[in-house]
Amino acid sequence: MDAGGNTRKTWGIGADEGDSLLTSEREIQNYLLCHPVVARLLWNRGLRSAQQLDRFLKPELSQLPDPFSIIDMEKAVSRVAEAIVHDTHREERIAVYGDYDVDGTCGSSLLVDFFKSIGVEVVPYQPNRFSEGYGVHVAAVEKLAAEGAKIIITVDCGITAVAPAKRARELGVDLIVIDHHKVGAELPDALAVVDPQRSEDSSGLLNVCGAGLAFFFAAALRAKLRELGFFEGKQEPNLVRLLDLVAVATIADVVDVRGVNRILVTHGLRLMARQPRAGIKALLEAAKIEKPTSMHMGFVLGPRINAAGRLKSARAAFDLLTSDDLESARKMAAELEKINTERRATQDDVQLQARAQAEQQLADPKWKELAARIPAAQFGPWPRALVLAPPAGAANWHEGVVGIVASKIAEEFGRPAFILAEKEGAADSLKGSVRSFAKIDILAAISAASVCSHLTNFGGHAHAGGVALKREGLAAFTEALNAHMAVTLGAESYHRERRFDAEVSLDEIDAKLVEELEKLGPFGHQFPEPVLKLSNVSCSGVKVMKEKHLKLRYERLEAVWFNAVRCERLENGAKADVWVNAGWNEWQGVKRLQLSVRHVEVR
Repeated sequence: MDAGGNTRKTWGIGADEGDSLLTSEREIQNYLLCHPVVARLLWNRGLRSAQQLDRFLKPELSQLPDPFSIIDMEKAVSRVAEAIVHDTHREERIAVYGDYDVDGTCGSSLLVDFFKSIGVEVVPYQPNRFSEGYGVHVAAVEKLAAEGAKIIITVDCGITAVAPAKRARELGVDLIVIDHHKVGAELPDALAVVDPQRSEDSSGLLNVCGAGLAFFFAAALRAKLRELGFFEGKQEPNLVRLLDLVAVATIADVVDVRGVNRILVTHGLRLMARQPRAGIKALLEAAKIEKPTSMHMGFVLGPRINAAGRLKSARAAFDLLTSDDLESARKMAAELEKINTERRATQDDVQLQARAQAEQQLADPKWKELAARIPAAQFGPWPRALVLAPPAGAANWHEGVVGIVASKIAEEFGRPAFILAEKEGAADSLKGSVRSFAKIDILAAISAASVCSHLTNFGGHAHAGGVALKREGLAAFTEALNAHMAVTLGAESYHRERRFDAEVSLDEIDAKLVEELEKLGPFGHQFPEPVLKLSNVSCSGVKVMKEKHLKLRYERLEAVWFNAVRCERLENGAKADVWVNAGWNEWQGVKRLQLSVRHVEVR
């Protein structure tokens, strides 16, 4: 931590035994012949051996682990290969059951594509977010069984499908679960449960998303089919062409992009730049993206794929990603673009209402009264968490955007935010999402006996979750939650450290540095885009863009600050510490250095 209380980010990437350790930033700079700031960044992120740096900068597919190291993989692919080799898949139909989010949609598209490449027609299925909800459902298993399915392969769901697995056995259906979520109290009694989160698994692939596991399944199935002689006289499918889907899912699902995922995403992006599938190409064209990066996966492609499942049916995105015809794909991408535009408008409307309600809650005198009734309350902000819902009798908030809005409100107001909507057809019931802030474990807060007693259902993890409750219990839940958090959490829990990779001067930011920083990608969760800190610098030429963004200049460098509407007002000449990303602004064939402001603290 520096003298200003800011934290230089230290990353837990340890060297392997036997690696040749580099003992300083200077040694890294000499080894790589790189910019000194890049050497500083790599040192701070824990990359401190020659072998580590080589693996990191040159991620190769040959470094991927054996897919059979994943628990139950042998069992899963043996059953499917048997059906394919003996040609029983025509009578014993194979169904692929994918979740409706980006990961599930990309993963199920990947498997359907793979099966198609080996001449096997499968039945795709995705539950409807609104009428069915998340996960594998008994009714869906019964429907697929009635249509002749004898093998159901789930992607990105199924680890908690205890009742559906039991029903599948009763119906003579072999259920194969491919999931990356944590195991519940009871493991489904499926034919195979391919999930690295299982305690018995030794693959080390805990951070691979559902689509990534689907890729490993395809690799294992290809190997098994090869072993059984299926490809004699036939051309084996090229699995690399599936990696564009894995790249999108990995970034959009916010899993760790280091290690195995770095390999998968790197090669997926290369494929996307060189020869993307029709659906991805159409999406990139619709979004006017010529050189896709990991940022585009998370903020452009991911939201468009997700929009279908959020507002309507995920099937629209699935059909796009599995299309072989570019012209058809372009039409579907245009439709998805419309849905995403509708999603943004819906989200903005809900967010505007939620923000107004949040400001009312912050000004409500009842919090002082509650604080006075809690002698053990620690010093901290009131309310400790925002619980927001449409007023009774008012227009409902769209269930498909509550998670996104919760994230925005939590970030804007610096505390956990619950965004609730009325259940369809049941105005007396509310359900929605919560997103946390800083290091607050929101699941622990809602799991407390005094809090969860007001809920009809809840789940999630430390930073995100879902809840359901009766409308009549909303006020009691809000008070119980804030009372509990007031006792267990103080002001320090709401403090977010502003982390950076390297403190630099304006003179150090040049084209060579930006080019070398770009080569450190792909960026994502646990390996974000590098953040540089500029100390005590003054800005000039401050201009407001579209009522919420700022354009400014730091000496020779132009900068933009997106969504700065609620941030501290900057005046020309103001001295400040500034956290930035350094990159390029390309417009009409002209390429210029540009800083993207992340945070400002005026001195």
